[in-house]
Amino acid sequence: MIAHLAEASTSLDVGTLFVLATCVTSLLGLFLLFAWMQDRITALAWWGAAYLIGGFSGVLWRLGDAISPPLPAGTPDILLFIAVGMIWSAARLFHGRPVLWGAMFLGSVVWLAACMAPAFAYADAARLVVSSLIVAIYTFLTAAELWRERRKSLIRRWPAVFVPMLHGAIFFSPGALASLSPDGIRHVGSG
Repeated sequence: MIAHLAEASTSLDVGTLFVLATCVTSLLGLFLLFAWMQDRITALAWWGAAYLIGGFSGVLWRLGDAISPPLPAGTPDILLFIAVGMIWSAARLFHGRPVLWGAMFLGSVVWLAACMAPAFAYADAARLVVSSLIVAIYTFLTAAELWRERRKSLIRRWPAVFVPMLHGAIFFSPGALASLSPDGIRHVGSG
């Protein structure tokens, strides 16, 4: 019986996983907006909007070629970086700190500046490393904001800090994988 189950394992392709992740992200955004409507905590609205923007970014990234008229190149990336900046800003709002508008958009500005270099557009590994760094930095900033929470003891606070830190560390791994591959990211991503 166990051998039969092992033989019948299903595999999910990257497209299916991507659609699933986009749907979960959008659903989380809707749940957070619903929670905001109940409690009127501004940070929940920011988190919800950020997740919806992130989900929309994923849809644009996947279906961008099918949209007419086409959106400017890099629109999904810019929306993603705005979304992670909003998540960090929501953590600041949650603890009564102001939104740092310039810092929230800095990841998108860095991405746009990097895209101005003609070689960057064709350097898949460099694009992967820069985008991973932007997301990881915002994730670490979110963890730092959660660390500032002093109303709870350290033992009750560490999961709220550890999870974003782990999430941020995971975003460093694509850069390491790209550097290990002799063909760059094309080899890493291909089957």
